[in-house]
Formats: sequence, C-alpha cells, structure tokens
Amino acid sequence: INTTSHFWTIREFLPHMLEQKDGHIVTIASMAARAGVPMCTDYCASKFGAFGLAEALKAELYLLGAQNIHNTTVCPVHVNTNMVTSLSSRLDYKNRFGGILPIETVCDDIIDGILRNHQFVYCPSYMGAIADIGQCMIPSKAVPMLFKFMDTGFFEKK
Repeated sequence: INTTSHFWTIREFLPHMLEQKDGHIVTIASMAARAGVPMCTDYCASKFGAFGLAEALKAELYLLGAQNIHNTTVCPVHVNTNMVTSLSSRLDYKNRFGGILPIETVCDDIIDGILRNHQFVYCPSYMGAIADIGQCMIPSKAVPMLFKFMDTGFFEKK
C-alpha cells in the first residue's frame, strides 16, 4: 500500500492534471525513506519506493513542461497511528527527536506545505536538515552507530 497506492492514484489523476495544466500531487513517504529504521525493514523499503516515485515523477513533469503541476513529498518521523502504537507495544520505542507526533500536527504541516508549494515537508521540520547531513556526511558504516547514539527508533524488547 505504501508504494502502490501512489502509482494507482497518480495513474488515475495525472492525465486530468496534464489536460488542465494544473494540479498538486502529495506523496506520503516517511523519514524511514531517508534512513533505514531498525526493525522496520519492510516499511522502510516501501516508503523509499514512494519517495523514489515522487522524485522520478518530479523529473518527468519537468521534462514534460508541466510547471503548474506541483509535487510535495511528506517525510514525518513517528506519527500516532495504529502502526506506531502496535509496534511500540511489541518493541521498545525510543526517540530523542520529538516523540510520537499527533496526526493533527502532521496534517497541518502537510496542508501548509501544499499551500506554499513546498517540494518537501518534514515533520518536525528540522528532520530535513538531519536527513540531508546524514546522507552527505556520514559514512554508511557509521549509520548503525548513529542510531544507537541518537537512541531513536524501534528495538527488540529485552
């Protein structure tokens, strides 16, 4: 669902947007699309697929000259959804960076991002800088140590 739902939605609505020369596509990815989260490999892969779809679509729309069809990719950290609450009942949950976000906060950030035509919405907003720094400056072998240092994510209960 995390990836294929975007394919089906775009397939349904993009032709009309191209006809009208106007529209806005919102992709719900995750910070898990920017950095793998321990114990959530399948989730990370599906969100990375959604993130990659959005990036490729932005490039395609640019080549098609569809400058009035905007694209916003949303990357929140942990949101208070059934998935997060069910994981936290099975796994130890830790997060030094804002805890579990209320759904309403994320929705407000998404709407603000759409109205401002932001290409990316990070919830909380400082996570974008953390993701960019992490991908550019931290060697891949150091990422597991970074997760341990940040004390963030889901870990097996002991």
